[in-house]
Amino acid sequence: MLDSGRESIKEKRFFIIFVIVVIVVGGALLLWGQHNGAVKVFDAACLRYDIQKIRDDDKDWQMTEAEAARREELLADAAAWKASAGGERRTYEAVTASTAVEGAPLLEIGYDVYDQGSDTTVVILHGYDESAEESEIFAPYFWEKGFNVVIPDIRGHRGEDMEATTFGVWESLDLYDLIKAEGLDAEDKTLIVCGRSIGGDAALLLAENKDLVSGIDALVVETVYSNLKDYELHCLRHEFNLGNLFVGEMLDTLVRRAFGIVTQDVDLRSRATVTKIPAVFMAANENVVGGSMTKAVYEAWAGEKRLVWLPDGRYPSVYADALDSGEYDAAVSAILNIIS
Repeated sequence: MLDSGRESIKEKRFFIIFVIVVIVVGGALLLWGQHNGAVKVFDAACLRYDIQKIRDDDKDWQMTEAEAARREELLADAAAWKASAGGERRTYEAVTASTAVEGAPLLEIGYDVYDQGSDTTVVILHGYDESAEESEIFAPYFWEKGFNVVIPDIRGHRGEDMEATTFGVWESLDLYDLIKAEGLDAEDKTLIVCGRSIGGDAALLLAENKDLVSGIDALVVETVYSNLKDYELHCLRHEFNLGNLFVGEMLDTLVRRAFGIVTQDVDLRSRATVTKIPAVFMAANENVVGGSMTKAVYEAWAGEKRLVWLPDGRYPSVYADALDSGEYDAAVSAILNIIS
């Protein structure tokens, strides 16, 4: 009887130990899986590994035939403008990010200058996973108004291995260096920055940066985030079917270690309340990027502002739809009248 009792105790101990081992091992495997998921998202988002494949598999990113055809028309118009306008290729040193942030590389970044002798210059910044060539579609509009145009490459999108994008944070410091290199902040100059997606984020972050006097007189931005953490959560859900628990928190750790960025502190909406530069905001009422985030920044913006809101639009065709409807010209013209 005593032996059977001892055996029973041993069995219970074995069972408890077994359960503990299962929990520990299972938890470790779960955390390892979540960590791998966070690394995969980091590589896709910040280093753009396989990001095109991810988007090609997402119908919300795919253009309709009509959207694709209209985009080709805009690109053809841009190519014709570029051929006639000429342009000069230059480079600048992106030194501010490397000075301000430990680990940020010192880069030499190229940009194209189209000068027609105007006192007003428009710097055009392309969007995420796009190129300077694609952002040229915005140029003919401003060129026809007699303005100079500057179109830079953006870090993380230059075809360099392991060069990361920081969703506007370091890019805003690069924009500052570009402005200084070209002397666009001079008192007798007027500076407009036009940016889409991360280009718009960078423009807003610099305009809202009280420590750097950039000389920006007006902004035209399309589809921007309100808070980088909110945008991260949106992308985790929409593009990766993941949540904040474990993966989101681990991703924040990776971003902080790699770039020195605390995602929730990158808050365009809160900074907008004290920024008084005239601005145009454009977005569609869609969920793929989150047009509502752009609207939130617009509503908080303290300066003169105009909103081009496309209730039936889609992210791939915001500019084309706004341009064709006349809303883009009306909004930009209103802002130009304010700063003239």
